[in-house]
Amino acid sequence: MSKDIISKFYGSEIKSTHLLHYAVTSNQPLLVAAILHDHDVNQVEVTTGYTPLHCAAIQGYPDIAIALIKSGANFNAVTLQKETVLHLACKSACSQLVLYLVAKGANINDTDSKGRTPLMLAANNRNSYDLIRILIKLKARVDVCDKIDKSTALHYAVKCDNSPAVAYLVKIGHASVMSQNKNGYSPLILSSQPYDQILMRATLSIDPWFRSKAFSTRLLRIIPWIYIGFMGIIPSLCPNLVTTLISGFSVTILTALILWKYITLVYPRQPAMPSLMMAYLFYLYVSSFTHNIPEKISPLPFVILYVISTVTIPVCMYYMVMGDPGYIIRDRKDNLCAIVRKFEQNDFKMNEFCTTCIQFRPLRSKHCRTCDKCVARFDHHCPWIDNCLGERNHLFFWLFLANGLISLIPIIYDGFTYFYQVCDDDYRQSSFVIPRFWYAYNCSPWSAWMGSLLTLFYMWMLFMFVLHTYTVLLKGKTTNEMMNSDKYKRMRPDFEKERKFYHKGLFQNFADFTGLKLFSSDLEIGNYRHQYTGFRPRNIDWYNIEKVPDDE
Repeated sequence: MSKDIISKFYGSEIKSTHLLHYAVTSNQPLLVAAILHDHDVNQVEVTTGYTPLHCAAIQGYPDIAIALIKSGANFNAVTLQKETVLHLACKSACSQLVLYLVAKGANINDTDSKGRTPLMLAANNRNSYDLIRILIKLKARVDVCDKIDKSTALHYAVKCDNSPAVAYLVKIGHASVMSQNKNGYSPLILSSQPYDQILMRATLSIDPWFRSKAFSTRLLRIIPWIYIGFMGIIPSLCPNLVTTLISGFSVTILTALILWKYITLVYPRQPAMPSLMMAYLFYLYVSSFTHNIPEKISPLPFVILYVISTVTIPVCMYYMVMGDPGYIIRDRKDNLCAIVRKFEQNDFKMNEFCTTCIQFRPLRSKHCRTCDKCVARFDHHCPWIDNCLGERNHLFFWLFLANGLISLIPIIYDGFTYFYQVCDDDYRQSSFVIPRFWYAYNCSPWSAWMGSLLTLFYMWMLFMFVLHTYTVLLKGKTTNEMMNSDKYKRMRPDFEKERKFYHKGLFQNFADFTGLKLFSSDLEIGNYRHQYTGFRPRNIDWYNIEKVPDDE
């Protein structure tokens, strides 16, 4: 297609500019592709110094820009104002093009003739929250000053009332809120938004040691141990029912107030909840060993089960609470190479890309906002363990529930046997739950307190075990997929191939989840080996799998 033919259709519109510039600016990719090989891809406009790539960047057309770069366009070319393609892409808040340019090697901290960096231009755009997050994660310098009035990126965000950008620059980017421009104004003085002022003042204040995150976390981990132990000995310290109830209620209110005060300092982390579970299990097993076994209430099989569970339950708890749930951590260079490859293959999908970790999420993974990391085969973030459940620790959580349901049955049996032996006839003759509990509380307050908590704990474990067994084994889904089935296309009925890849039936789901072989064996007869295959775990790399294999 020649310029004469195109001029016949577009007339005088292209007289003031080059043909390729016009095609790019008017967002006509077919026209760009048709004339690309006949024109200089780096041709410069005299008035502005823009190349066609600059035009694509300022208009926010990533597909055309990538096509130009693949055809040899120089992404480091500068305009008459010393603006690079990255500057213009940030000015138009085109996140995808910024990702591609940085992955290709564009300098993220280049300055234009006014000393402005790409981060400053992004902060000056109120629709650039994701872009600012990407730039900071890609190591953009936060406290660089421009040549106009010595303003930083935070000054730019404050001037245009870009509150999300202010929050991210202060919290994550650690931008200085007291850096002054040429007129002596800091971002704190320039801000007209009350929320921004509160946020920036909070960064200036130095918290005392008792309000630090480290102290708050330790305190929240200790309080459940003190609370459970103290509530069990209150009846022994108080002479009558009234003082017992008042003391118990007062301790509960005081503990709740302390927890509420300090949980806000570490939110969204919840260190008190796993400590509550650990403290209760510790007190429960100590009580069983000190009450039931010495008094020969527990038969020998129960004692053996106690010993086994006191080893297996802490091991499962360690891996599910302290272990790595399956964090996806890749090398920066590998991530940038993957970004370039995806873009140039026209396979980049923003919903599959994590703008926080700057990496592509594999199938069934998700970014956890609490842990601030991507987790492979993400199930959910469990507040009871203050950790995610994913590829590496979901099995330990399920085994913990199964182990607890089995090992707590002897404790329940021994508890009722203990009360029948220790309590008087009023307990044995009572047919109602509340009176019987009151008689048990009178004769052994600590055991009654442990029993009441055991009821709640056992109901929780039973519910969670049934839920995860149904979700993982019977449905082949994660809790995240079950709760958000309308959000994920792969869970919809019309995506039959994906659904069949995740759900292979009860026995295969069990083999994949546990890593165990079911009904599989090898038999050697002479020189021949016969392999009887039932259900074997599939070797699926949930850290890197991008799509369902074609042979599924």
